[in-house]
Amino acid sequence: VVADGGGAGPFLRAAADMPELFGGHHVLINPVVAEVPPEFVHFMQKYGGDVKALFSDGLGSHDSPFSMATCAQFMYFCETNPERAEFVMLLPPRGPNSIRTAMVKPMRPEKWLYTTTVADEGKKECKGGSYQMINFSPECASELCEYFTSPRKEPVREDGGPQAPTQSALMQGKENDSFRVLVRVRPFLDREKGSKGCAAVTDVQGFPRDPPPPEGGVEG
Repeated sequence: VVADGGGAGPFLRAAADMPELFGGHHVLINPVVAEVPPEFVHFMQKYGGDVKALFSDGLGSHDSPFSMATCAQFMYFCETNPERAEFVMLLPPRGPNSIRTAMVKPMRPEKWLYTTTVADEGKKECKGGSYQMINFSPECASELCEYFTSPRKEPVREDGGPQAPTQSALMQGKENDSFRVLVRVRPFLDREKGSKGCAAVTDVQGFPRDPPPPEGGVEG
């Protein structure tokens, strides 16, 4: 399912009520919801479902004014369900109606996903005489197609126990630029000469960014 704005709510309720009708992967663009039904979490856990949420302050230079802060309810859901809900922060083309949420760092190029204004002089599609059409860049289309065709996630244990993560976020190619961890690695002091080092700092292998982020490890 691909749902936009207020269309996310009906999808969440439908998937919660009839989970057997839905596939495993779903994309929600600026999902505006009053709440996420608890049964939807059950759907994702029992049926191996997940969602990819795309957040943006509008999607085009002449789009209606919109702030991704309106999606706060689903942002919180993503933060509290990282194994089943992935999010991508986007930066749309700037324009006269643009709103810019402070401290947001885009995770994709500017025109990865955006809208353009389409004139409808005969007002057949829109009473206002124009409408916004979503455009998927080749990179966006490729990423979403790969997501939709990927295997379902493993369901949680039938006894209701928690499912431990099998990969870290960096191992999955995800990076949150607003999250920082500082590790100080120093050389040996004179009195420590002859000791064996226990820390290792290396680049994350296979990460879809150049240069990749570093990762640190401690050996016993």
